[in-house]
Amino acid sequence: MIKQTMLALASAAALGVGFVGSAEAVQITLGSNDYEVSTLTGTYNDLLADLSMNPWFTSSALALSARRQANLGSSVFFAFDAGGLEGVGYSIPDRTFFNRQIFDPGYFTRVNTFAVGTLVEPEPEPVPEPTSMLGLLAIGAIAAGGALKKKVAA
Repeated sequence: MIKQTMLALASAAALGVGFVGSAEAVQITLGSNDYEVSTLTGTYNDLLADLSMNPWFTSSALALSARRQANLGSSVFFAFDAGGLEGVGYSIPDRTFFNRQIFDPGYFTRVNTFAVGTLVEPEPEPVPEPTSMLGLLAIGAIAAGGALKKKVAA
């Protein structure tokens, strides 16, 4: 079993498949939502499905904001769709760059570290159990009935 696991990990690493880096996870806020930002390592082409789910993937301004808040270092790319620029944009500290395939054809197939954002769901508000409410109602009715009995007896 251990041999199979090690073989699978080595194969995935050789293929450039991404792994989530939980040690670097940080929390940021974009708009009114909180996101946990961690990293994936692999090629842009292999990770595109994951990268396109990022809240900043459609906005260079959000990518730059996420980059500044997360402060994960200059080797982590915050990839975003550059629209009609025939490539991908990425954000590094204080700037947004557009990387076009014609200038750097290796970017899409080179192994890099990319940021990924996961929505942090707010904690749900506790709701009392219906049986607890019925129990309190029953106790209240018994107490009111007892008080009414005392008043009638007096």
